[in-house]
Amino acid sequence: MAMSGCRTPVIGIDIGSYAIKLAVLRRRQHRWLLLCAKSEPVADNPGKTLGSMLGSLPCWLRLSQPRIVLAIHCAGVMFRKTKLPATLDLHQVDLALRLDIEKHLPQEDQQGLFMDYCPVTPADGDSDTGHQLTRVWLTAVCTDALMQDCLQPLRAVRRMPVQVAIDVMVLAAASSPRAGENQMAHLLDADNSLHLYIDAGFSSVRLCAMTAGIPGYVRSYPLSGGQMQADCSGFLLIMRRALQQYRMSEMLTQPARVLLYGGRAATSGLSELIRQFFGFNPQSIDPFTDWPIDNACLHSKSLPPTILAPAIALAMQEPMTCQ
Repeated sequence: MAMSGCRTPVIGIDIGSYAIKLAVLRRRQHRWLLLCAKSEPVADNPGKTLGSMLGSLPCWLRLSQPRIVLAIHCAGVMFRKTKLPATLDLHQVDLALRLDIEKHLPQEDQQGLFMDYCPVTPADGDSDTGHQLTRVWLTAVCTDALMQDCLQPLRAVRRMPVQVAIDVMVLAAASSPRAGENQMAHLLDADNSLHLYIDAGFSSVRLCAMTAGIPGYVRSYPLSGGQMQADCSGFLLIMRRALQQYRMSEMLTQPARVLLYGGRAATSGLSELIRQFFGFNPQSIDPFTDWPIDNACLHSKSLPPTILAPAIALAMQEPMTCQ
């Protein structure tokens, strides 16, 4: 998102299997101001829980018609980078990208798809004539059924329309050294260093390895016993297995960084376990230390920053869409 973004509040919503996390931000010059943050157990009805959380926001905030950005998990998303002539208009780009996706999907998987895209490099040019030649686009594709499942809690509380962003990609963009000036494009045009993101949640452990901002290796491991009842030793055992499977993958190299977030990120012994596998400590994602965030929400101080990181990153990012 450009640093000159509007002052309309933005709500980032991260619906996990254990809890719903919500963060409300507003742009303030070159930084963001956290206005409100909440985390509530999902219980049996995510829509009802989310409706209660949104309904408890201050009246002035609800009346300001904030933009809502919802997370979708990268495990169900296909990504492609495509180079196209820079002279194409958006209609031609849309058609070309759809044809490219169809070439790489079986016929039976081409029905009911949701597709979005954005440019990830500026158009290059001919040094002699100055004419623009090509531009690289990133396309993200998932099934319409997956998208509708993600949107259902918002529909249940009549909070549409809503924008969607990919969870780990917004985390990576917010953590980018060039955060704030078209974060996603700079992230996706970055070097080919491999970064490993670990979501240490209450009900599962998720690993996502990203190269130049695009998820590659993605795995999820449910915690036996489920949610908060899994003790520390059981959680570390699942994490050890997850890291072992990651290291056994023949296509993966040593990550340049390991970034840690989620409700169990501060578990005793977790950093030591990760250091055993990679030879260095992980970096816990702290939005209030690592990102341009000013905290005006007293309630958020009682919540671990690693829990709020995805919701805050969602509110900071412009969604991929360029349509």
